[in-house]
Amino acid sequence: MRLLNLNLQSWRGRFWAVLTVLLIVLLASHPELRLLAPFLDAIGLDVLLSLFALQFTASLSTFFMPLFYRVWSWLGPPSRVFHHVSATIFPFSFLRDFARYAVFNWVDRLGPDLWLRMHLLFSAACMGPNNSFKPKPLRGSA
Repeated sequence: MRLLNLNLQSWRGRFWAVLTVLLIVLLASHPELRLLAPFLDAIGLDVLLSLFALQFTASLSTFFMPLFYRVWSWLGPPSRVFHHVSATIFPFSFLRDFARYAVFNWVDRLGPDLWLRMHLLFSAACMGPNNSFKPKPLRGSA
């Protein structure tokens, strides 16, 4: 069995194979990080990279949060109005349904995912920045 198989068909496969071996060698050779090699073997490289990405986004969120609120305050009201107009006025609602049909039937696998993300974006714009996607209680239940 070879340690590194470079007979992979794509350059991406070769890149990830070399990067994986390089990461394991660097972790195993560092005195303080040498205990991460068995941990990495147990959980896998993808889980470790997910944990690093989670830590990275948590550390950068304090820097980007004021920027996100500013962009939300600029883009929230126009997108809220656009969503309301496209849902209620006839020609725009027809164009919205036609765009949904076009995205689902003419765009490949990316289409439905794109439509769902745009729908969630407009739904979040209608709710505002301080609300979350919480279920609404039923009438008369509480």
